[in-house]
Amino acid sequence: MVANLGKALSSTITYVTKPDVMGPIIGLETTVVGGRTKKAYKRGGVNEARERVIEETSGSLVWLGGVKLFNWIGNKIIGYCLGLRGKNSGKEAAVDVGQDAVRKPFNNFLNNPRFNPKNFSERKLSMMKFGKVAASIIAANYIIGFIVPKFNHKLTDYFTEKDKNHMVPVPHVYFGDLPQVQNKSRFDSFRDRVIQQPQGNVQFKGGINTFTNFIENTNTGQLLSTDIGVMGGRTYNSRKKQERTEILVRDGGSIYFYMFAQDHVRAGLNKLESGRWTRLDPNTVNIMHTNFENMFSEPNATMTLDEFKKRMYGTGEDVDLNRFFTNEKEQAITLDHFNSIETNPTIQARAKEMSELQPKQLDVSVLARDQVADIYKQGELNKPKLVKQVYEGYTGGASSDPNKFVSHTKLKKLHGRMKDYVDDICKAAEKNGGVVDMKLLNKMKNKNLAFNGINFLVGFTVASMFLSKFIPDLQYWITKKTTGVDAFPGTYDYQTKQAS
Repeated sequence: MVANLGKALSSTITYVTKPDVMGPIIGLETTVVGGRTKKAYKRGGVNEARERVIEETSGSLVWLGGVKLFNWIGNKIIGYCLGLRGKNSGKEAAVDVGQDAVRKPFNNFLNNPRFNPKNFSERKLSMMKFGKVAASIIAANYIIGFIVPKFNHKLTDYFTEKDKNHMVPVPHVYFGDLPQVQNKSRFDSFRDRVIQQPQGNVQFKGGINTFTNFIENTNTGQLLSTDIGVMGGRTYNSRKKQERTEILVRDGGSIYFYMFAQDHVRAGLNKLESGRWTRLDPNTVNIMHTNFENMFSEPNATMTLDEFKKRMYGTGEDVDLNRFFTNEKEQAITLDHFNSIETNPTIQARAKEMSELQPKQLDVSVLARDQVADIYKQGELNKPKLVKQVYEGYTGGASSDPNKFVSHTKLKKLHGRMKDYVDDICKAAEKNGGVVDMKLLNKMKNKNLAFNGINFLVGFTVASMFLSKFIPDLQYWITKKTTGVDAFPGTYDYQTKQAS
């Protein structure tokens, strides 16, 4: 029973701390809907509570899934335009347009007759992808910012007309009139087109495609793309200036706590505990821990600290990268270019494994600058098999998908956090008599899991309290302070109250 509970807790923490997952955001939104509806009922009775439930729940559905849904529809349309057929045409057309020196899925897609049978140009397909994303954003914003508020207002008018007792009694205060707001081969030109920085219309690629990739492939991009539009739509459709002010305070103040507060709280707690802003995620730790178990497979096996360091970091010397790269700005080379300089078969075999951490570019294997250095360092930390497993686990398999873009910088930082974790093990071993064993490694794994869980819970709680309590309290306080009335501005009829 206890073991099962511990396993379930470990799995939960591992899931909620994965990058870019929707579960924590959905959980946060649930607390927000409940908290804001409760406060709305306390102040404005049934009318305000009903409006808040409809606004928050419909907003949550469109906010969390609207852009995704419209993107899915858009991909089906693009697939049809490309000449792709079948039930998977939309999925096949969902190629990422992001790129860096190591990954260029868009190039692979454009040059593959299976996916681009009509030979669409890069510019044409880029504009189609951008148009799809823009249309998705507009549609999602229009639903939450215009359709839902107008529906809410008409529903309130209907029930108010049907039963005047739905209004909350408030003091008779007059505030004045309140305005209404209504010819080379693709392989011969490989270094020019793929490895080197693209020439020509760089601003077009860097601007349009970067924006498209941000909206398509990150929850942050999808959610932020609706926040401003929704706030603008709700503000435009507000019934009174007091309601408009409340919307600006509530929606404007909520963006930070929805999107960034949790990460910032966790980063601060990490800094206090370890001196670093980041902490390795539990899923990666689990993968590394399996590797440790293989290293310490013998019962009661131990290593001295020096032995452990050599095993993990390797004993290879730093390589002169100038042998392979023409300048410091060059961030990737082909595997063939590497092999033309390095003739050691053992090193070449390791380089081939390292090049498989990312998909080929136009059927050509590539190596990143830092990967070339890691080939010579060796060590468990730099084993391509382990690193590939970590990258795929961290990205949900996207790091090895030829149609997906994952920033190499992001993966490089993940590899750095793996090294930080080993550094922490070494520090703990110094206090353990200079000995590393499975008992110590289990302790470090559990410590990592515990701090990840605590930091997540604190970050979630802080964001939830601001979104469900403190921000609504502030918007209500502003209305009461500026009007003298603690009432729901959307339904409070100031002129009638004054006249009576």
